[in-house]
Amino acid sequence: MLFGCACCCAVLALLLGALLLDLPVWILPALVPSVLLCLLAGTSALAAHRLGPSGGGYTHRIHELLVGALGPRPGWRVLDAGSGDQDLAGRLSCEPGTLVVSLDTRRRPGRRRFPRGPRARGPAPVAGDLPVLPADPCRLPFSDGSFDAVVSCLVLHDGRGPAEIEQCLEEMLRVLREGGRFALLDLFGDTHRYPSIPWLEGAIRDAGGRISRRERLGERMSLPMSLDNRLALGRAGLIVGEKDTLPRP
Repeated sequence: MLFGCACCCAVLALLLGALLLDLPVWILPALVPSVLLCLLAGTSALAAHRLGPSGGGYTHRIHELLVGALGPRPGWRVLDAGSGDQDLAGRLSCEPGTLVVSLDTRRRPGRRRFPRGPRARGPAPVAGDLPVLPADPCRLPFSDGSFDAVVSCLVLHDGRGPAEIEQCLEEMLRVLREGGRFALLDLFGDTHRYPSIPWLEGAIRDAGGRISRRERLGERMSLPMSLDNRLALGRAGLIVGEKDTLPRP
C-alpha cells in the first residue's frame, strides 16, 4: 500500500514537472523506471535507517521482543540459529550462567547455499564465550537435545523453497530438548516464501514442536510506515512454542 501510494505520487510529480517545464509527453514513460528505482532505493534506505540506533533502534526492539517471548532462565543453553547478531546474543545471555551459541546462517550475495559449518555433530559447549560460527541450518552440528531454547530472527526466509525451510525447522527442533522453548520471527506472511500459515504450523508440528502463540509483529509493537509494509516487515510474525514431550508417530 505504501509503495502504491508512492508510485501514484511519483507519476503525479512527473506530470506536474512535464507541465511546468514544458517537456514532451513522450519522455514520461522513459522517466518512470528511473523514478520507481529511486523510490525503491529510498524506501530501503529509510527502512535500514529505522532499524539502526539513530532511527528508533527497531532492531534492538525486535531483539527485546524475542528474548521476552523466549523467557530464558539462568543456566540455560540457548542457540541463536542463526542471525549471528551480537546484540541478540548479549540480550539472551543476561541471565546468570546462560550460555549462548550464536550461528551465522545467512546467505551472502551471490551465494546459492547456506554457509557450511562443521560436519560432525557433538554436544553443545558448556562454558566460555564463542565467536559467531558459520553453519548450515539444514544440518546443525549439534547432537539431539543439546539446547534448552532456540531462537531464530529473520533467517528462515533465506531457505530456497518450502522443502529447505521445512528441513531447517526440523533441525532447530532436533537440537532442542524435550520441553525446551523456541521463538521464531520471520516473514511468515510472505506467500512467495511460505505456502501458507497452516502449512508452516503443520511443518512445526511435524518437526516435534507445539505452538503456544502466534501473532503478527505489527500487533506486538508499533512500526513506522517505512517498516510496516510489504517491502520491509509488514509480513513479519512471531511464533513461540515448546518441543513436545510426547513421542512422535
